[in-house]
Amino acid sequence: MNAEKTGALITYERCKRHISQLALAAYLGIDPATLRKIEGGEKVPDQKIRKKLADCFGAEQFEGCWDDC
Repeated sequence: MNAEKTGALITYERCKRHISQLALAAYLGIDPATLRKIEGGEKVPDQKIRKKLADCFGAEQFEGCWDDC
């Protein structure tokens, strides 16, 4: 899955759970601007952030998302 589709999935899961960008960025331990870049498909999250996203939203949501990274 490409970065743009992955970012859209993160945005969808975040909004579905009514989590603000600021709250998710704080949970992930990253700057809100970095989260915006990830959600916008401009940046691929590192391994630590990937694990936290999987923990937050469920690992099955992100299966195969970063196979091509």
